[in-house]
Amino acid sequence: MEKSALILAAGLGTRMKSDIPKVLHLFDSKPIINRIIEKLLKLDFQKIFIVIGHKGEIVRETIEKSFPSDLKKFVFIEQKLLKGSGQAVYESIEFIKNTRDILILSGDVFLIKIKTIEKMYEEFISGEFDCFLLTAKLSDPKNYGRIIRDEKGKIKAIVEKDELKGKYSDVSEINSGVYIFKTKRLIRAISNLKPKGSKNEYYLTDAIENINNDGGKIGSITIDDEFEITGPNSKEELVELEKRYYLINAKANLEKGVIIKDINNTYISEDVEIGIDTIIYPGSYIIGRCQIGKNVSIGPYVMIYDSLIEDNCVIKPFSYINESVIKENSSIGPFSHIRPECEIGPGAKIGNFSEIKKSRIGKGSKVPHLSYVGDTEMGENVNIGAGTITCNYDGKQKHKTIIGDRAFIGSNTNLVAPIKIGSDVLIGAGSTITEDVPDGKLAIARERQVIKDRKK
Repeated sequence: MEKSALILAAGLGTRMKSDIPKVLHLFDSKPIINRIIEKLLKLDFQKIFIVIGHKGEIVRETIEKSFPSDLKKFVFIEQKLLKGSGQAVYESIEFIKNTRDILILSGDVFLIKIKTIEKMYEEFISGEFDCFLLTAKLSDPKNYGRIIRDEKGKIKAIVEKDELKGKYSDVSEINSGVYIFKTKRLIRAISNLKPKGSKNEYYLTDAIENINNDGGKIGSITIDDEFEITGPNSKEELVELEKRYYLINAKANLEKGVIIKDINNTYISEDVEIGIDTIIYPGSYIIGRCQIGKNVSIGPYVMIYDSLIEDNCVIKPFSYINESVIKENSSIGPFSHIRPECEIGPGAKIGNFSEIKKSRIGKGSKVPHLSYVGDTEMGENVNIGAGTITCNYDGKQKHKTIIGDRAFIGSNTNLVAPIKIGSDVLIGAGSTITEDVPDGKLAIARERQVIKDRKK
């Protein structure tokens, strides 16, 4: 069955007190709406309709830039009248009318689990429902709409907080804002909404009562964890939500055999996989789709993004690794910067204040300190002296440096690319090398020392 979803992302988000649209605020380094889209793509949704309004072009540009290979799956709908969720869906009718079923969710309910959406679809299809809801039972229902059931336990309506008037104030089952509808039923129900509340808004929740009154079949599943359906309404709530998210992930890794020295000061994404006996020291961030091997030491104050760290590596304090592979038994840092598309090791060392960019550093090779290596293929057991620079950029384009096995590059050397340094080469300290050096040769390129009397 081809699945379609409608994400409601047109809100002003005034309580965020920001120039940034609410759905573009970052959570665990990603815009919150991206986290929803990623889950829908994993579930193979073929059409993702996104209702945009406040600064909609920025929202659209961000999504298109983030998911360039999936652009055909996105349909953006500009909400003309910002008058509630019901109006957003009503203005989407022309776009969704040819779908069979539609998943609807808010652009800020980004913590919902993939398995929850899968369960909703299983129940929706097997029970042949016209509408299916995700609900939760809370000791404190807060401002959520309440689920109203009849004497047989069937859902007949959702009553919003400002419409309760004491009648249903003791109801603890709340609406999460996640629904699956048969599209034809939804269109009929949404076409009869009336404006409500002090803002005269149209509530999508009223469509539930309309479907019930029309003889439709409404089902639901109930989750126990409010966290999964919580969306932030302010920056304070966003920060607190992120804190709880990282704490949950840290505890989960502890249970799997990872040693985390301070779970309140360690930040691990939910997609990260970490091997047993790895030690993570305080202040460290492991973000995105990272894989960390066994018996790795990380931190303190290390940042790792979308990278693979193999077994028995040491990532020393204040190092930054992004979209790279660190092979087994390698050492990084302290104060090292590993930029995207690097492969380090195995058994390599990148030391203090060295920066590596789009390079392969071979087995046992060392860049111990104060060096920049970019666009380089480096062989095994190479030693790079302090202050060495691969001059890879000529002002117009980048060029490649190749360094053979066992080469020894003296301190304060400039290798002007494109250039090839052979195996077993020795480069004299302080040289600027502009021509290829054959295997086994010594290269020196510097002015002869001159000593003169000082002027007094």
